[in-house]
Amino acid sequence: NKNLDQEIKYRTQIMSLDPWNADNYLELGRLYLQNKDYVSMEQIKEKISSFAADTDAGKRAQAELTAIG
Repeated sequence: NKNLDQEIKYRTQIMSLDPWNADNYLELGRLYLQNKDYVSMEQIKEKISSFAADTDAGKRAQAELTAIG
């Protein structure tokens, strides 16, 4: 869990430095999914869809970032 928290921290810092990096958002969403933080994961998925829905990252986000259970 400590590693996940640290990775989330770094990805969030990248997000503030490069707000149009859909690949970073996707990785952050994957981390939230791993961490079972489904609310944050959904927010990230919506963020990617808002500006990069037709990109590879946007399509992967729609396919991968889904709460299970």
